[in-house]
Amino acid sequence: MLTDYRGWTIDATPDFFFGRYFARARIVQAFAEDREEPQMHIERDIEWFERKDDAIDRAIRWAISWIDARLDNTDLHRPVSVDRPTQRQGVLMADDLTSLSD
Repeated sequence: MLTDYRGWTIDATPDFFFGRYFARARIVQAFAEDREEPQMHIERDIEWFERKDDAIDRAIRWAISWIDARLDNTDLHRPVSVDRPTQRQGVLMADDLTSLSD
């Protein structure tokens, strides 16, 4: 599950172990400014879930918070409100994000 947000690409594909989905986020800067290599961050074991969609939603929310904290110089773990993203050809667009609720 790929999501584009504020110049970053979020891969929120969860890991599956022991019958549970582990939320994880792989965050890559879409366009590296003044750098040869794009910036990347991988966060594993954010939280585990029984349902795959819940793990994906949690990873996307975590990644958005991480990106906002770096771009806005705010607290890393501040809450974000985002809508359940919709998929477009395998990629979610930032315009699709506002509140991840069922």
